[in-house]
Amino acid sequence: MFLDITQFIFDKHRTGIQRLTYHLLKNWPQNKLPLNPIILYKNTFQLLPINTLELMTKWFSETDCNPNIFVPLVTKSTPKDIQDNILIPEVFLVSERVEHYRK
Repeated sequence: MFLDITQFIFDKHRTGIQRLTYHLLKNWPQNKLPLNPIILYKNTFQLLPINTLELMTKWFSETDCNPNIFVPLVTKSTPKDIQDNILIPEVFLVSERVEHYRK
């Protein structure tokens, strides 16, 4: 199972839905299918590194946290061919993402 957090990674605002996205990842039952954070970057799904949750926790717990802490997540992400089982918690209107999901 994959959690698309593209909107959060590239447009961080600490909104309610972004907190929900964080809590989905944080509280996902460990005895179920793993929930892996991904982003859509350069028209390819990218699996984010293991420390994604740690950085999201820091972001939501420290009000003076620099949003650039997420840059290494993008640079260290790995391409992943994913066709289904993607949870998209945030609404988005980015034409490239819409087209990618239509395929």
